[in-house]
Amino acid sequence: MKKGNVKALFPIGVFLILYLGLGILFEYVLKIPMGFYNIPIVVAFLVALLVACLQNRQLNLDKKLEIMGRGAGDKNIFAMILIFLEAGV
Repeated sequence: MKKGNVKALFPIGVFLILYLGLGILFEYVLKIPMGFYNIPIVVAFLVALLVACLQNRQLNLDKKLEIMGRGAGDKNIFAMILIFLEAGV
């Protein structure tokens, strides 16, 4: 049986720390009303995606986009989605 690697969960941890941490900070520490709605979730997702891409330095960016693209469809579509998300930030 192949044993999993805990390091693979690091991008999810980064996302949760950013989203929940900033939400709690805004809502309860800084007393900003509706603090969780003031956090752009796209930014937290892109940071977590960047962390995921930086984890494996053995693969080049094109190969990483190809691997991620298998789950989202074609790699060209995935690149277009990333560009769209960054433009919305």
